[in-house]
Amino acid sequence: MSTLKLTITAAAISLAGGAMAQDLEGARLSLEYGQYDDGQGFEVTSLELLGDVSMLFDNGFGGQLTLGLQSDVDFSDSSLEPATGPVLVLHGFTDISPETRLGAYLGYNKYDDAKARLYGVEMVHQADRLRLETRLGRYDSDLDYQSYSFATLYADYALNARLQLRGTLRYEDFGENGHYGLAMIGLGYDLGDRARLYAEYGWQDQSFGSGYADIYGGNLLNLGVEITLGDTPAPKIFRFDPQF
Repeated sequence: MSTLKLTITAAAISLAGGAMAQDLEGARLSLEYGQYDDGQGFEVTSLELLGDVSMLFDNGFGGQLTLGLQSDVDFSDSSLEPATGPVLVLHGFTDISPETRLGAYLGYNKYDDAKARLYGVEMVHQADRLRLETRLGRYDSDLDYQSYSFATLYADYALNARLQLRGTLRYEDFGENGHYGLAMIGLGYDLGDRARLYAEYGWQDQSFGSGYADIYGGNLLNLGVEITLGDTPAPKIFRFDPQF
């Protein structure tokens, strides 16, 4: 096991142990189905499972653990094999006000034969009907051409007691190896107090550096369910959505 994985695992065990004498803020489990179509005959079907648990410590500080598994289960190109990648992320945070949380994170990701460490800063702001989450970070892969810096913005707006409008913007900078961009919009619907269904539709594009003139893009459809575990929802839990 790598030093980074050992460090994160040890920190997560310490976090979980310390949480026994502290407050469990909340936990969440989500399952997402994704369908990508480039409009030229290439399609990818994916599944993503994510789990989060968040603990509150003294003096406004806390920690969150994110565990996930993503799999590209089917390709329209029969020469490509299904691939799976786990992710482990540890977040530390402080609430600077009842509405705003600031945090930093460190994580490990493996997808197929590539391994990477993840790190960055993040913020959640929850005020009345609007929830905003932003993240600036770095994905350092052992394959240099897959390393990038990124910025992400999530927004949710409650249209009524059960229906939400939601959107995502993401940009990844690969330096001389190009860029990746994603824009999505969707709706969420609460089934009672513990489950939320959502659907999102968007567009992604990617360039591969100065040696490739074309920008490659396509449509993306996500369908998912989020389940709150525990007595009450915790709206400031980070929504960490890794890119594999």
